[in-house]
Amino acid sequence: MIPDNYKTQFRDSLIRGEYNLLFGSGISLDSRNGLGELLRSADELRSDLCKLVGAPQNINLTRASALLSPAQREHELIKRFSNCQPGSSLGRVLTP
Repeated sequence: MIPDNYKTQFRDSLIRGEYNLLFGSGISLDSRNGLGELLRSADELRSDLCKLVGAPQNINLTRASALLSPAQREHELIKRFSNCQPGSSLGRVLTP
């Protein structure tokens, strides 16, 4: 678990939307990005990226994301995973 001396700092970074996939994407599925959209699971993201770049659906997320143009990367990864607001699933983590 998270050491006690880091809990406040960690909680504050989650509230500010600075968290990443530390817990795995499943715990964040009820969280929303800065556009108000629900966050996609890793598999949904992979599938969407494959469709966007015309890649086979069986490649992994790392390979699919590597095929994005800089503009696609900005929109699909940076913008859509920025300024996130944690959902209720993260409530237990946010409670000191």
